[in-house]
Amino acid sequence: MYELRLQRKKSSIPDVVVKKSSDIVPVLRKLYPEGDLWRETCRAVMLDAAHSTIGHYLVSTGSADRVIVDVRGICTAAVTSGARAVVICHNHPSGNPRPGIADLEQTDRLRKALATLDIQLLDHIILGEKTYFSFNDEMETKYPKKAA
Repeated sequence: MYELRLQRKKSSIPDVVVKKSSDIVPVLRKLYPEGDLWRETCRAVMLDAAHSTIGHYLVSTGSADRVIVDVRGICTAAVTSGARAVVICHNHPSGNPRPGIADLEQTDRLRKALATLDIQLLDHIILGEKTYFSFNDEMETKYPKKAA
């Protein structure tokens, strides 16, 4: 039996409204303990329809250079929590937040899976030592939204 361990915001995550990646990055950094940055860890933050935090979910813990993005687990946590949007995050122990091919493929798979549930993947953020990479920011830079 699958046991969902969604940690609610009241006890574990501040109430933040996410309008841009810089709104959620400080919250994400607090979810990564200093002594555990030698391995990649994937987390998902659940958001309501107004993009306010509901809670977070520890997706998986990997090795020094890879982590599994458990699409089924993230979708289950999102549906169970009533999320309308999700931000996923993982760290790169090397300090370089640039995504690899696996990061791109996993993000695309998750975006498609969540879309079938009418849940938005708001962003995938990769934390480096002092900087971060936001898939959403990068896409906005390359493909800006046109004014209507």
